[in-house]
Amino acid sequence: MNIIITFIVLLIMFSIVVFLQIKLSEHENKYLGFIIPALFVIISLIGVVTNIKTEEKSSGQEYRIVKTEDGREVRERVDKLNPAPDNSGSYLILSLLLNIPTLVLIIIYILIRRQLSKNNAEINYNDL
Repeated sequence: MNIIITFIVLLIMFSIVVFLQIKLSEHENKYLGFIIPALFVIISLIGVVTNIKTEEKSSGQEYRIVKTEDGREVRERVDKLNPAPDNSGSYLILSLLLNIPTLVLIIIYILIRRQLSKNNAEINYNDL
């Protein structure tokens, strides 16, 4: 039941975003149609950077206990000889996945603007 409610809420939110994108794309000012896609790009960048920072924290620092000459135990940091694997491929995939809504919104913008320019061309042709 909880999944159904979540799905309905997400569907409503998506519908609102698409409606706003259509209305902003129809406006005379052509740059208004880029507001929502720009927000989604920022959100995707935040998601990728957060993922990178989380992985850096999870790698952490390693320590070992070393006995000194006078018999005390001291905690010493161990430098990792094996660096973390290169995750640039996974960051690229994550970035692409997070930008799917951006691509959908830009496609909506392009389609609306193309339709508007087609309508304007027809109106100008009929005026002649």
